Amino acid sequence: MTLLDGMTPERLRKLVAPLLADPARRLGIAERARAHGRPDAADRLVDVVLTAVSS
Repeated sequence: MTLLDGMTPERLRKLVAPLLADPARRLGIAERARAHGRPDAADRLVDVVLTAVSS
């Protein structure tokens, strides 16, 4: 099973919309990602999302 299994544009929109509306939540996610040694996590996630929406 991968992150993209069962992903649809509607599901992706529903999952991402709360993040777009909440800068504090995005900052918290970024801080936790850095704490876990993934400073490029946001860039990696963007790549996954762009791949999902372009297929």
